[in-house]
Order: sequence, then C-alpha cells, then structure tokens
Amino acid sequence: MSAITVTNKFITDIGWLEPCACSFSVGHRIDVWSIAINPLQPVPEACMAIISADEVTRADRFYLQKDRNRFMFSRWALRTILAKYLHLQPAEIEFEAGKNKKPHIKNSGVAALHYNMSHSAGNI
Repeated sequence: MSAITVTNKFITDIGWLEPCACSFSVGHRIDVWSIAINPLQPVPEACMAIISADEVTRADRFYLQKDRNRFMFSRWALRTILAKYLHLQPAEIEFEAGKNKKPHIKNSGVAALHYNMSHSAGNI
C-alpha cells in the first residue's frame, strides 16, 4: 500500500473564533467552524423547530438513535450558521441538489456562499 499525501493550498493557518467575534460576512475567505456535540443527548425542541420535515425524514432512516441525533444536531448547526451569513432565519433556508447531487442553498440570494460539512467523532 502506498502513502497518500494531502496538500492544502487554501487554509494555511486555522484561527478559531468565538461566534461573537465573527463578522458573518461573505467574502473571499474560508471560515472554519467546529461544534462539539453529544449525540446521546436528545435533540431539544428548539432545534427541532428549525429542522425541515425532509430532514426529519432523512434522520429517521438511521438505525441508531445516536446517529439520528448527530444528523439532527448537524442540520441545526448548519442552518444556524448559514442563516447568520445570509441574514435569514434558520428555518427559512432552502436546500436543493445541484450538479452531481451536491447540495447547495436555493435561496441564498446574491451571496456567493459555499459550504461543506464533515463529521469527526463528537464534532461537526
């Protein structure tokens, strides 16, 4: 088996900011967010109010409750963060499948906002 080398030419230094220190403006930069969750805790009603019916249906496809919770928490976090950049309410964000079924924001307006989400252990 050969070694794999990964080169990142976009992010040279990661600086973690508190949300109150972020301008939430769309520009020519990459913002990185890390959120620690406990998927064994139930998803609060406040989070459920933000998540769409389609997302709940998708979550229900997971066999384990912790996986359903992780999915719900991640969708809540994604909607909450994107809403601040787009000046929308989190529940107002509409996602759709684009080229190659990659999801993007349907109602982002003129903002050139691109996002990506990954999961690692208890972080999203």
